[in-house]
Amino acid sequence: MTYPIFPKSAALGFISSTPDFAAESIVMNGGAVRSIVRRTRPLRRYQFGYSNTLVADMRNIVEKIEECRGSGYPVLIRDWRHYSVVDQVFGFGDGTSDGKQLVISFGGARPYDYPVKFLDEDDGAIVIKSNGVVKAIASKTDGIIVPTTPWAMGETLTWTGKYYVAVRLESSSQDVMIDGPNGAYAKINGMSATEDINA
Repeated sequence: MTYPIFPKSAALGFISSTPDFAAESIVMNGGAVRSIVRRTRPLRRYQFGYSNTLVADMRNIVEKIEECRGSGYPVLIRDWRHYSVVDQVFGFGDGTSDGKQLVISFGGARPYDYPVKFLDEDDGAIVIKSNGVVKAIASKTDGIIVPTTPWAMGETLTWTGKYYVAVRLESSSQDVMIDGPNGAYAKINGMSATEDINA
């Protein structure tokens, strides 16, 4: 699916919340604490705005908001907290040419994989390697990598590149302030958005 992309602006103000697993600690009658973790894949929340933006550039941003019907449909943004990987493992060769989903693996005591569907190739294409050797790919739709020749059995598959996150704005309309000489500049003070894991 194709979604509009918000610009990666130098005048961007950005806040990214830590991943939300909807976890809750409950103190039992005897004093013990029980944890409930409601999500295996967390949601991410963002607050961002565009300041001191030329009015012509603000028109582009407003068109993106109109295209996604405010909060009606997803839009793609760069998560400035985490938007690129280098030699990230996403699988192991199995002798087939089956597509494999790109992921980012978060480690520690309770690891999980974050699927990457929306590639950002403005500054260069993603690079797929099999045991450290660049591998030719036939397609990469929705972050599913299909090789031109079968994956070599047992080899470690890695990727290097950048990606977007699909979000929905939490408010259907945004306030745009026009400022500067002859109304040359515009800004949106703050937009809140939540990751759309179903996009």
